[in-house]
Amino acid sequence: MPLNASGPWDFFISHVQRESGRAVALISRDLEIAGKRVWLDVNMDNCSEAAMMEGVDNSSNFVLVLSPGYCESSYCVAEVNRALQSGKNIILCHDEGVNVGAALKAKPPEFESIGSETSIQLVVSDPAFRKVAVDKILSQGRGSLSRESLSLGGPQSVKRMV
Repeated sequence: MPLNASGPWDFFISHVQRESGRAVALISRDLEIAGKRVWLDVNMDNCSEAAMMEGVDNSSNFVLVLSPGYCESSYCVAEVNRALQSGKNIILCHDEGVNVGAALKAKPPEFESIGSETSIQLVVSDPAFRKVAVDKILSQGRGSLSRESLSLGGPQSVKRMV
């Protein structure tokens, strides 16, 4: 029996809540508005470590939201290890103002491949830039993404999401 019955998911979002919580909540909601299923710990009935691993296993894409303390979080490190072991599509993102190079210096050697792609900046202070970030995440996602799912709609729908 699944620990969270809402799966499988299109995107698993791995982040440090105290550093990226607000940005991740907004991006997660935007992905859901675009018709995607998102595993986000604060939205799950069960967010135990076993449930997190189930979430990684049952998600098509792994969104790593880099922050200064990301590689210091045992939960985040365990999630990335699971994603790497299972060959998940990893989408690297970071919060506004994060020094990506400095944050990546803290990564363990087994995360060698992480950071070889450009990181998507999650600009949530401006709705138009947030839409760009979500569209980039969708475009890097695995699976058949229809043209409709790549767009969150026109300016009116962006204003409603703020």
